[in-house]
Amino acid sequence: MNIFNFSIRNLRRRKGRTSLAIMGIAVGVMLITSLLLIMDGLESSISQSVDVLSGNLIVQKEGSFDLTTSIVNVSLVETLRNNPDIKAVSPEIHLAKRLDGGGIMGLVVLIGTTQSYGEVVSASYIKFGTAFNENETGKALIGIKLAEQLDIGLGDILSIESIKLEITGIFETNGFIDATTLLVTMSDARTLSGLPKDVVSIIEIRATSPDRASSIKEYVESNFVGYEVIFPQELLDEGEEIMATIRGVILIISSIAIIIGGIGIANTMLMSVLERTPEIGVLKATGWSNSNVGYSIVLESIGIGIIGGLIGTILGISASLVAEDLINLPIKVTILPLSQSFFLAIGLSILSGIYPAIRAARIPPIAAIKGE
Repeated sequence: MNIFNFSIRNLRRRKGRTSLAIMGIAVGVMLITSLLLIMDGLESSISQSVDVLSGNLIVQKEGSFDLTTSIVNVSLVETLRNNPDIKAVSPEIHLAKRLDGGGIMGLVVLIGTTQSYGEVVSASYIKFGTAFNENETGKALIGIKLAEQLDIGLGDILSIESIKLEITGIFETNGFIDATTLLVTMSDARTLSGLPKDVVSIIEIRATSPDRASSIKEYVESNFVGYEVIFPQELLDEGEEIMATIRGVILIISSIAIIIGGIGIANTMLMSVLERTPEIGVLKATGWSNSNVGYSIVLESIGIGIIGGLIGTILGISASLVAEDLINLPIKVTILPLSQSFFLAIGLSILSGIYPAIRAARIPPIAAIKGE
């Protein structure tokens, strides 16, 4: 009898038990696949957002946790503008506000800017409409993905606390900030943040050339106490460290789910061996070797892993695409996370089938036929 066909037939004999084992593996694979795809999308989006600031430096309060917690005196702005290594200087106020239906987890990042903001970012960042005048109030530019999520366009009004903001332009960076950010006037940002007129959150700098970045950093940190200069790459590196930590936690949690599925496979195969003990005895009596018996059990286990892995991978892709719509995070399906989760399922199914296979192989033929 063909061992492969024999194994497939045995899987079909106990459809209910086999289906439960398959779904146990599928759930674990779905978790790993979807979460890895989401993490890859988040990392890619952060990287693209940092690329928008390529070549820029950020002056912030030393030791600030993020840009929203930094405070910099505005008197530093004019001093920096007089530095021959600096091409453009943009004072900015960064703050986060909760907005129903807006941004990741309902949070919207507001950046208070002046006319000089357009000098430190790409000139083509505004996709529709125009920039506002820094002397205006009640005006805003919105990220294209956030605009889609909120279903608003040019000329629409968006209310944040006591401020009503008219959308004058829509920007696109192909990055994370498109789904989370509003650019507003400095006056409106001060009203919402409560910061006095003599301070801002950060000062963004564009150097005359990339090779002057180090000298600017040294100039600021040696002449102005309590401030530090960070590069976009440093922000990216910090973000990647955080993402790596989160990815590790996700893999641990998801692996636990797959291990539980593997225990289900082992239990299914062990019960199958106990139920088929007389049949195994007959096979041995008719010429099957111990290795043939063990091999057939492992093949059954691998079959469960393959089917569960395929189902879990498909479900994981579907779940990540649903998440893409819910959180406005671009998801790119790549082969690496799919293969990682799928082959993890296969490997675990092989391990889960080893003990039942060994037990089946060691059953003496006469005792097996008697059902002992």
